[in-house]
Amino acid sequence: MRRSLMGGALLVLAAGLASAQPQLKVGVDLLSQRKFKDAAAFFRQTVTLSPREVAAWVYLAKAYLGNEQLDSAEIAGRKAVTLDDENIDAYVVLSEALIGQKKLADANVILRQGLKERKDHPGLLLQLGFLQLESDSADAALVTFTRAREMSPNSTKAFEGMGDAYAKQGVSPMAVVQYNRSIELDSLQPALLYKLADLHLKDRRYNEAADVLRRVIALDPSNQEARFKLFRLYYRANQFVNASRVGKEYVTKNPADMEAAKMYLESLYRSRQYKEVPTIADKILKTEPTFAAANRFKAHSYFELKEYQKSVDLYAAIASDSLLEAGDFRRVGRAYLELKKDSLAVAAYERSVQLDTAQSDVLNEAGVLYMRMKKWDDAARMFERRWHVDTSAVGAYINYAQCMIVLEKFDQAAAALVQAISRNPEYVPAYTNLGIAYLQMKDYPKARSTFEQVVKVVDTNVVKYKKDLAQAHRYIGLALMLDKKWPEAIESLRRSIEFEPKDE
Repeated sequence: MRRSLMGGALLVLAAGLASAQPQLKVGVDLLSQRKFKDAAAFFRQTVTLSPREVAAWVYLAKAYLGNEQLDSAEIAGRKAVTLDDENIDAYVVLSEALIGQKKLADANVILRQGLKERKDHPGLLLQLGFLQLESDSADAALVTFTRAREMSPNSTKAFEGMGDAYAKQGVSPMAVVQYNRSIELDSLQPALLYKLADLHLKDRRYNEAADVLRRVIALDPSNQEARFKLFRLYYRANQFVNASRVGKEYVTKNPADMEAAKMYLESLYRSRQYKEVPTIADKILKTEPTFAAANRFKAHSYFELKEYQKSVDLYAAIASDSLLEAGDFRRVGRAYLELKKDSLAVAAYERSVQLDTAQSDVLNEAGVLYMRMKKWDDAARMFERRWHVDTSAVGAYINYAQCMIVLEKFDQAAAALVQAISRNPEYVPAYTNLGIAYLQMKDYPKARSTFEQVVKVVDTNVVKYKKDLAQAHRYIGLALMLDKKWPEAIESLRRSIEFEPKDE
């Protein structure tokens, strides 16, 4: 298990800086700046010129550790121990190199030798703790790290080690506390932040994980693994705006990652960034031509961008694919409406309501289209289905009734209008149409009563229902004429003419 760069060996770096011989200071400065490759080159030259310089070998081992050249770090560390078997820094750096290579038995031997010299040296205790963790002795490791912290209260690695031990024991809250204490002492620990983010993710603390991953990326913008984790976290949390923002940065750097490209495409689509969708979809289709979702997202995006012909062409290309949903056929219908192709539009609406029977708006649009095409039976069928979906849709009863009147099925029209009035007693057109239905049924008393009701319902809202009032008074006058009530009929017809002067 690799820990943050150079692990416990960095603990003694400050002391080394203070005691380093002047000729080693250049290399030590390179180490403190984490320029491990340059530091290794410097100290290789130093040990070539001064092969018995123990400090140079120790620093060379540290440089190799920082560069993750563990076998070279081991060689340099052993050389330092051979030259000076009382040099504690040599034991620390050698043990870390051995632990990193999973040479746990060798590391244990070295640490025991070092601890004979300095039993409470914090660097040695830290490495012993990490060795115990690697050996699945979390309880012992926690005791060792606690002792290391006592010896060095501001040791970031001691708190990190305690966090690792708690995490291994499954005590996540305590692990988080220890990690945060380490970060409080030194906020510039990308590897530890990354470890903390993983712990939050494991325990489904997604907001906390996102916050930590953002900090990791801020410290290390080149960390593509952290960027991908943050991207995927936002994607799975349905935070598609954030996912598209982070995803754009990731897929730009990793164009071959198709999993990421697909998540990015969907994030753009779900966050309604339709203008960007076709370009990303086309890039994916070049690699995976059979990825049908890309064309579906493109087709919807073209619809939203009002490029209706492109939209219906793409939908037509994937129409047989089970990927299409009711909403897709709804958009096809509306696109054909914009293209003034009513028969194709209504066919698409029929497909849509086959997949989802509860679409009140689509049923209504299909009914209106059928009325426009003078297909009264089909229109009535759609309006009837609509009021079964939404019993408050008064307009569906009225439109159904109008279809029935055209088909001369006046009793069915009247029944639907009675239902409409029961649901909205203030809706004037329902009374007007009902009166017409009664007239056609030659039920003149009901017709007259219904038109009189129109006048009562309209009351003072004359301007809005002017035509309805004209019609009501006209038919009231007609009913009075049939009863030979001439003066009353004249008055009603006069009122009708006031509202509609051009009614010959």
